[in-house]
Amino acid sequence: MLHNRRAKTPVDAAPCPVKTDDKMIDLWLYGRSPNTEAGYRHDIKCLLTSADKSLSGLTLADLQAFDRLGAERGLAAASRYRRLSSIRSLLHFALCCGYVSFDVSAALVFPKIPNTLAERILSVEEVGRLFQVLERRCAGASLPDGTYSVRELAEALRTSRQVVWETAKSQAWPFTRGLREVSWGGRLQHLYAWETVASWCAPVVLGPGWYSARDLAAAVYCTQAIVWHAAQKNGWPYQTVIRKNKTRVRVKLYHSDCARGIGALSRALRDSALVHLLYYGGLRISEALSLRWRAFRETTGGGALVTVFGKGGKTRTVCLPPQAWQAIKRIQGDARPSAVVIWGESPERPLTREHTTRILKCLAREASVSEGLSPHWFRHSHATHALDNGAPIHLVQATLGHSSLMSTEKYLHANPERSSGEYLPDPTAEPIGKACAKRAAPVILHLPGARATG
Repeated sequence: MLHNRRAKTPVDAAPCPVKTDDKMIDLWLYGRSPNTEAGYRHDIKCLLTSADKSLSGLTLADLQAFDRLGAERGLAAASRYRRLSSIRSLLHFALCCGYVSFDVSAALVFPKIPNTLAERILSVEEVGRLFQVLERRCAGASLPDGTYSVRELAEALRTSRQVVWETAKSQAWPFTRGLREVSWGGRLQHLYAWETVASWCAPVVLGPGWYSARDLAAAVYCTQAIVWHAAQKNGWPYQTVIRKNKTRVRVKLYHSDCARGIGALSRALRDSALVHLLYYGGLRISEALSLRWRAFRETTGGGALVTVFGKGGKTRTVCLPPQAWQAIKRIQGDARPSAVVIWGESPERPLTREHTTRILKCLAREASVSEGLSPHWFRHSHATHALDNGAPIHLVQATLGHSSLMSTEKYLHANPERSSGEYLPDPTAEPIGKACAKRAAPVILHLPGARATG
């Protein structure tokens, strides 16, 4: 159907190809990415539910009431702007198809979006703390070869003994038996100062320090009951401690190769690979979660090239430095080229966005970083840190996959720790060469034949 964009009305009154709202929405969403389609469907569903009308019955007041409801519920200005943009796109498309007779969103006023980019940029120190936490979680990957008991594996992998027991049982780990010193329980014990009991223990000399009733009884060759009776009778001062009961028992010992496949360690290595992808690659979360192993190609320098299918159906190649590739390669194992890189509940299923958010919230708390941490913060930080360290802006644009250079230029002004005020002079300081800068006295020239003025 031809459409007159100036008049905002169809030129030909040809019949509309669809008759229902659902069919019109399907026609409008055709060819869009799955994430975009899911977001747009949710926005339109919320609008129609709130207004309790069909698309053709919507009015400008309905759209304004919908936006006002979002503001009252605390929805951010950027989210309200995105919802109204999707609604305007649908209504304009419906007008072009002849499904509605007028685009009521043409007169809609969009909310102003405050620029809060600086609040979502991590400092280099904060990124360093996040990576330190991840490496501590992955300490089990460098577990020295040898045999370990369940207790020792649980302490090394920072998990519970129950997790180790269940994993060993389900995977039928081979084991041997050996002696290990273990502690269980504890009991209160009184310690007495040597200066207090020296006269009672004479002629035994034990030296300065604190001794238990067992130690004193062994020194003077008597029973502990005699020592306790003397302590109560003489009122010896004491301090109370808890002594662990230790013994050597025969336990099952598992080889370190089995422990490296434990679930807690595998998840720690996966989380580390995800953060390295987000920060060093500058990837969107949707791009990182959809990666397959066939997209990686190792380079001669120790890094890797990864082919990313990004926003808008665009494909780009991102170069990963060696430290990022080594962190990612740790989780590859014998995975097939078609397997997902960042796996979720099982190696065949990718991690979900919701699970990613929970992982980063927990990581932020442990690293003392803002709990508002989201996957996109690493993308913002990548661009800002790269530009601050002298990276060409066109290279940053290509790495991030920005279609416009203006999208990359916003990171030039987003550093919250720098300001042009640092370059202003100090008005209270003594000017350099002040004596020379003073205005010189006027010089009067007396020309020959000129009359002097009083």
